[in-house]
Amino acid sequence: MDFGIAIETDVEGFRRTPLVQRVSDSLRDCLRDKKFGSGVERVIVGFICQRIVPGFESFAKREREPKFKARQVVELIDGGNKELTNTFSYDVKLNPMQYEQFVTASESEALRLFADVLIGSLTKLDAIPAEVEDFDVEGFKSASIACLRELVASR
Repeated sequence: MDFGIAIETDVEGFRRTPLVQRVSDSLRDCLRDKKFGSGVERVIVGFICQRIVPGFESFAKREREPKFKARQVVELIDGGNKELTNTFSYDVKLNPMQYEQFVTASESEALRLFADVLIGSLTKLDAIPAEVEDFDVEGFKSASIACLRELVASR
């Protein structure tokens, strides 16, 4: 299983990028050798971390709908291409209160908040299409929760 978190952030949230990367790396490493079936080989979470300024809500990044792609080709930074198969992606976005807590909290509090947001987001896996039969959604959720709880406890 391949796992990753992509962050879209503003200037204030940017300082939390290393924390988000550590969580992404930890989850990737924790889930790497686990088998949940071949129906989904990769899960990518888009993390939207930006302040919503009153009156400018229309400019705020919106969460994209969860999406499953059996095959896609992505362009790499070096100019090459890579084919990805059986990828499920979805976004999570902090509400204004969570955003304020995330950018102002201590490192351990921000980690705990981020882990809670990710755990709550796992319900989006229920949007995996019915034709994707060979994937243990509940097993993936349980393993992800265990990995996140272990990460929070170790800090």
